[in-house]
Parts: sequence; C-alpha cells; structure tokens
Amino acid sequence: MDHPSLGNNRPARLAGKRLAIWLWMLGLWPGLGWGQAPAQTDSLHHLWQQADQPKAVRLEALDQWIADALIPDQLDSVGPYARQQLRWAEAQDQPLYAARAQVTLGLAYREQSQVDSATFFLSAALARYDKLNVPQERAATALKRAQTLRVTGDYAEAIKDFFASLKAGERLGDSAMIAASTMGIGLTYRTQGDMDLAMAYLQRSQVAYQSIGDLAPQVKILNNLAIIRLMARDPAGARASFEEALAAAAAQDDSSSQITLLLNLGGIVAQMGDTDQAMTYLKRCYALAEAQDRRSTMATSLRNIAGVHKMRGEDAQVIAYGRQALALAESLSEIKLMEVLSAEMQESYEALGQYKEALAMHELHVAMRDSVRSANNPKETMRQQMAYEFEKKALEDSLNYVQEQAATTLVYQKQVSNRNYLLLGGLLLAGLGFGAVRYRQQLRLREREAARQQAQARQAQLEELDALKSTFFTNLSREFRTPLTVIMGMARQLPATQTQTAQLITRNGQRLLRLINQLLDLARLEAQSLPLTYIQADILPQFRYLIASLAPLASQRQIDLRLESPLPELVMDHDPGKIQDILSNLIGNALKFTPEGGEVNVRVEADEAAARLQVAIRDTGPGIPQAELPQIFDRFFQGGDSDRDTSSGVGLALVKGLIDQMGGEISVESQPGAGSCFRFWLPIRRIAPQEEVRIEPILEAPTAPAVLPEATASAEERPRVLIIEDQADVITYLAALLGPEYELLTATDGEAGLALAQAEVPDLVVCYVMLPLRDGYAVTQSLKTHPSTSHIPIVMLTARADQADRMAGLAQGADAYLTKPFHQEELLLRLRKLLELRQTLQARYRGEADSPPAEEKAAPSRPTLDDLFLEQIRETLRERLADPTLSIHDLCEAVHLTRTQVYRKIKALTGQTPTLYIRSARLRQARHLLETTALTISEVAYDCGFHDPNYFSRVFLEEFGERPTATREV
Repeated sequence: MDHPSLGNNRPARLAGKRLAIWLWMLGLWPGLGWGQAPAQTDSLHHLWQQADQPKAVRLEALDQWIADALIPDQLDSVGPYARQQLRWAEAQDQPLYAARAQVTLGLAYREQSQVDSATFFLSAALARYDKLNVPQERAATALKRAQTLRVTGDYAEAIKDFFASLKAGERLGDSAMIAASTMGIGLTYRTQGDMDLAMAYLQRSQVAYQSIGDLAPQVKILNNLAIIRLMARDPAGARASFEEALAAAAAQDDSSSQITLLLNLGGIVAQMGDTDQAMTYLKRCYALAEAQDRRSTMATSLRNIAGVHKMRGEDAQVIAYGRQALALAESLSEIKLMEVLSAEMQESYEALGQYKEALAMHELHVAMRDSVRSANNPKETMRQQMAYEFEKKALEDSLNYVQEQAATTLVYQKQVSNRNYLLLGGLLLAGLGFGAVRYRQQLRLREREAARQQAQARQAQLEELDALKSTFFTNLSREFRTPLTVIMGMARQLPATQTQTAQLITRNGQRLLRLINQLLDLARLEAQSLPLTYIQADILPQFRYLIASLAPLASQRQIDLRLESPLPELVMDHDPGKIQDILSNLIGNALKFTPEGGEVNVRVEADEAAARLQVAIRDTGPGIPQAELPQIFDRFFQGGDSDRDTSSGVGLALVKGLIDQMGGEISVESQPGAGSCFRFWLPIRRIAPQEEVRIEPILEAPTAPAVLPEATASAEERPRVLIIEDQADVITYLAALLGPEYELLTATDGEAGLALAQAEVPDLVVCYVMLPLRDGYAVTQSLKTHPSTSHIPIVMLTARADQADRMAGLAQGADAYLTKPFHQEELLLRLRKLLELRQTLQARYRGEADSPPAEEKAAPSRPTLDDLFLEQIRETLRERLADPTLSIHDLCEAVHLTRTQVYRKIKALTGQTPTLYIRSARLRQARHLLETTALTISEVAYDCGFHDPNYFSRVFLEEFGERPTATREV
C-alpha cells in the first residue's frame, strides 16, 4: 500500500532518473546530478527510520530514499538498505518493492564486479516483474540484465534481453530505451564478430540518441564504428568515423577521449600514407597528454612519432624522439614499451652506421624482453625447482649405488677363491686350443690383406669420381654467376613502382648466389686450395653482431634467440670470413627449423687449460632422426623431408670442412621432438698479426612478411582464395599473380590455415604440402570432412613430383595437384575451371530445389556432406515454412554451424544468400499451392510465411516473371 503523504507517482518521478541509470551503466553518462532537494531526501530518510510508522509507509519511504540518495552515487554501500527493503517487501507481500530491491542489489553487485550475483538478483527481479503490470520497469530491468550478461560473455542470452528491451521501448515510445538497447545489441554483435549487424544497430543507436538530443554517447558509438570499418578493411571510412568522433569529443570538451582518438588517428593516417597529417595528430595528442600529465600516453605518442619518421626514412629523427620516449618509459618502468623502443632504435642506429649504439640497444632489448617474460611467466622458477629436484635425486642415486657396490664387493670376494681353481683347468684347455687359434689367425690376416687391397682400389676409383664431381660442380657454379649478375643487375633497374618485385628478385638472387659461393668453397676445401687468412683479434664481437643481425628475424617469428658467454672478450687467431660462414650456417639452420615461440641458445666458452674455444648452438626444433645423424655432415645429404626449400645439403658439409681445416671438431646431438645441439671447438692460438676485425654484412636479409596487393574490385565481386604457404616470398608471388582476380587470405602454417578456412569459408584453397604444425595432406583431409568446408576446391602445391605423392594428395580429397615450379597460366586456368565446376554444382542444387516437396527425387545412394547439409536446410524449411520469423539464425541452429559458415556455404552451393534461398523456397511452395489447391492468394501467402500479401505478389513477380493471379488462372 502507498502512504498518502508520498503519493503513488514513483514511476513517473523516477523515469528521468532511470534513464540516467541506464546510460550510466552503459558507460555513456559522465556524471549524474540529482534534482531532489536535500530537505526532501532528509525527510524520506527520517520517515523510513521511524519505528512508529507502519512498515508499508516505511517501505515506500525506504524505496524512494534509495532511488533519490544512493543510486548510482553510492552503489558500493547500497547493499544493506536494499536487503532491508527486500525483507520488508516480502514480509508485507509487496512484490513491486521486492523487485525494485532485487534490481538495486543486482546493480550493486555488478558495481563490485560480482557478475554472477548480479545476474541472479536481476533474473529474480524479472521473474517478479513478469507477474506485474509495469512494462516500463520490466523493460528497464531486462536492459540491465542484458548489460550484465554481456560482461559475463553470455552473448546469446544478452541478445535476447536487449531485443526484449528494444521491443518494449518501441511499444512504449521510449526513445532513450531504444537508444540504449540498440547500442547494447551493436556492441554485443561486434564482440561476436558479426560486423554487419554491429554497424547497423550502432548507427540506429546513434540516430536515436540524436533524436532525444543526447550527444554524450556519440564519441563511444563513433569510435566503435571506426573500429568496425577498420576491421572490414575500410581505412578511409574508419578515418572519417574517428575524425567525427574527435569533433564530438572536442565539442563536449572531453580531453580524455580526444587523446585516445588522436592516437588512433595518427596510426591509421600514417598507414594510409599521409604522414604529415599523422604527425599533426600525434603532436596534438602529445600536447594534450602533457597538459594532463599523462606520462604513459606521452611516451606512446613520442614512440608513434618516431615510427612516422621511420616510415619517411628519417633515422636521425627516429633516434631523437625515441630517446625522449625511452626516458619517459624508463621513469615509468614500462618494460614492454622499452622493449619495443630499443628494437626500433637498434634498426635506425644500424642504418646510420652507429654499430656501437646499435649493440647497446640490442642488449637493452634483450634485457627488457627477459624482464617481461620473467614477470609474466613463472617458467624460470619452475626450471630452478626442477634442477634442485634433479640434483637431489642424483645424490640419492649415488648413495644407493655406493651401498650396492659394497654389497657386490663382498659377494665378489667369495667368488674369487672359487675362480682360482677353475683357472688352472682353463689354462690347460687353452694350451690345447692355442695351436688351432694361431692357424685360424694366419688365415684371417691373409683374407684381411686381400680385402684391404680391394678397398684401396675402390677408394681410388671413388676419389677419382669425387674429383670429377667436384670439378663439375665448380664449373657449373661459376657458370651460374654470369646470369645471376644480369638478373640482379636488371632488378635494380626496375622502376620505383615495382619496388616489391625488385626486392623479391634480389633477395632470391642473393640466396642462390650464397649457395653457389658455398659450392665453390666446398670444392676448394676438397681440393685443399681454400686459403685461411688468420688475424689475432677478439672473436666475441662476431658472435654478438651475428646475433644482433638475426634478432629481427627471430623476433618476427617469436623465437627467443640469445647469446650466453661468461667471457668479456676472447683474443685468438681466427679467419673472420670463415667464422661468419660457420656461424651463419649453424645459427641460420637453428632459426629455420625452430617453430614459433621456440628458443635458440648460443653458448660460447673458453677452456684455457685445453687452449680451445667451445661453442654450443641449441634449438627447440623438431630434432633429427637418429638414423640420419651419421650422414648429417655429408655433401648434398637431405633428410627424409626432401620437400623443404630450406635445406640444400651444402651448408653443414661446408661447416665441417672449415672446422676441420682450422684444426677443430664438430658434433651433433639430437632427438626427435626435443631439438638439436651442434657443438664445435677450435684451438686457441695467438701467433697471427693483430688486426681490427672487419665484419661483412649478412648476404641474405631476413624474409619480411608478404604484402598482399591492393584490390582492383570490390570484395563482393571477387572469389575468395586462401593461400596456406610458409615461405613469405612464395606468398608474395602468388599474391601478385592472383590479387587482380581474387580476394586473398593467407596463413603460414597448417593449424592457422585450417582455422582460417573454417572461420572464413573461402571459395578456393591453395595449399603447400609441407607445412609447419600440420602438413597439407592433413589440412586437406580436415577440410574435406568438415561440414562447413567440404565443398571448397583445394589445389595442392609441392616440390614432390613422384606419382605416389600425387596419388596421396588426390586420395585426401585435393581437386588439383601442381608441382613447383608451376606455370602461372596453369594455376590460373585450374582455379577458373574449379569455379566453373562449382557453378555447375550450383545449377544442380538449384534444380533439385525447384522440385516441389512432394516430387523431390530420391536421395543418392552415397550422399556427400554437401548433399546432407542441404537436405538438413530443406528439412528445416519444410517444417517451418509458414513461420514468418524463420531466419538464418534458425538454419544455423539446425546444422550447428556459425552464421558466417552457413552464409558462405549456402552461397557457394546455390549461388544465393540464405535470405534469398529461404524466400525462393517460400515462393516455390506458394506456386505449388496455387497450382494444386483452391486457397486464395492471401491464404497461400500466409501459409508460406509471408506476412504481407502485397509484398508476396511483388516478389512472386520478381521470381517467376508473372503475378500469382496469372499462375492461378493457368
């Protein structure tokens, strides 16, 4: 019951406050001020505390006092009052007040990040409101629970509540509720990855807020629209939205949002090539951050300004701004930012030839990287604990061994006396057999001598053949250098518009030239004509420089490459060029075969007692089979994985030859799945003349990620092709070849390619056979046996040309099998023919769908996954054809696939979008009913799921070229 002095107008008086609460819970209300007079609030507080008043009166006063005085300013302390209200309301049988108390408790728990409790109380309130006739409060509570469920990640239930509040807002004419609901729907769809729906609802929310004159949420909405456009590869649209959001933030004097937007704009405008405007945005961001003393943002702005200078090739400016950013990051102990800055400044120092400073930046980068990993990962602590446990177990095993040896010694002493007696008898027998053994030894000596002579003759023949082979490779290698000189020289003459093509040709030419040089050096080693030029100098800078040079490649692949040495320096005789050949081969191989996230450790020590340098290069790669270890240093030896482009069988043979010539040794330890460790040692001598080391740059630059060409047509007009290939240069070549006709997706390993194919459902897949993590055969089998991807044509690329390999690929379901090097015309023709074949398949499925339900053909004896998929879709349509709410979401639930997968699979199999496919099914059934029944046109429209007969007639005309009346007359 309501007290006469308070009246029964609480919903009307609190309507404005509830709108403010909705906006505040969405994070769109910067601050709430209440119009309630202090005197009235104090009187309410006094009234609900008076024990002599009836509990119903006190309950109403407590309810309004909570709404006026506590929400949302003191949500963290509202709990006790709301619980009191709930107890009184239940005792007085007042479900409305009980529901309001549960809403208050739900908001309080959500403020404390206890989302499970918040969801419980809000759900309980909704259950009470379902029995009450208060649609405004019920819809507001549904909106609050939707916002809470979105925080917990229960997006399906959140969407239901958002739509419920949206429908209520439309029914009640509440524009504020419509604005808040559509914004929540848009943000939820964005989180789920459905960018089209997210953009549609966010734009509707923007219009709704504008209609009620509330401009506060505009910044957040525009920022989300910009991010969606950026993810949709629309940088121009994203830039426009960011700039509109920036203008809205400036109009509201929201400097905090301006800083964030300026930082985003600087990055996207720089990527679009407008570096001048990007610099303007970033400097404005820095000025605003400095005015607010936001030192972290100042450091980030300076780092981005340095990045823009890097894009311009202004390395001196990169270093100047980088130093300022590094000083700020150091003062704030922002280790991650220091790690990034040190890596970027190292590149600029190297470009300017300041190698000492570059080395300092590299060491800082390694230190910061290790700090980040040790802070985020307790792996090192676990390693130390495991080492302790191992040493403890080793000590226990040693003690047990000593005890066992003592017991064994006692037993042995007892057995010795018995053996002495047996020994005398044995001597007598040995004397008798000595003559026979001696005779047999003479025979064996003669046989061995004959075998030795035969082996010498065979060895002489092999050496002669080997010399001929070496001469052949030497002459062939020299012949290769002339065309290579022309190819690399002409690449430098290409126009500036073909810079990427020139770099691709030059880089692969350098790889081939390096292989040729190794072949020549190997031939000279075997002919003992390769000279060594020793100097006496510190050898450690060569290790440091090589590690620093390969650091960008390791960082790109997230490989932990580190150099460990207890030595500050090590002066010894060595040939710098040959040392660089040895290290670049061994460390380069370790990086090539180590997967992403692995480790490569180079340990350098000196054994002064033995006067030798010891080097160990350990990786966490796949390892080498034990059967291949004895042949690993043989010339032209390749392991069982001969399809890889990364092994020529020359590098390790050259390494061993150089180390042998220097008087050292090399060995390898490896176990499949546990990585490999190459160890070599060289003698330490100090007799050569002292000279300064001149380190030559590494010939082959690290491979950069492939750059896809810009689209020449819209994505809707071009088929989508997924390229799965681990060689960046091959991806770049394929992208240049396919880019004008296809929309391209790329992946560099089998796991990533499989995941991308299932998520995006491309029209075609071009897959390399030998891939990291999962090979092309396994990828093909998985794609062909998954319902969402079984229809996709697959073209396999490989260096294996054997018939057995081709049959293995086709057996897994590949539609075409091309060997490297392939003709680009053949690849393009294969892809076009596969698309034409899919169009034929679409015509077949459309033809089956055109048959009315009663006359459908019998299913094939061995239906494919695609047949089963479409049969499930058609069965769902038959069951719910009269339901006008039937949509793609219902089809997704029927086949247990995502919206993207269902959309692209139906489009690929039928050539129609799911919406058009559903509409066509309705129209085909309608035509059947018009031809076979006496139902009116309106009745047919309603029976087939159309809620508007006029709309039905219009789309019927579009589908069949005649109106329903004409069909009925026929």
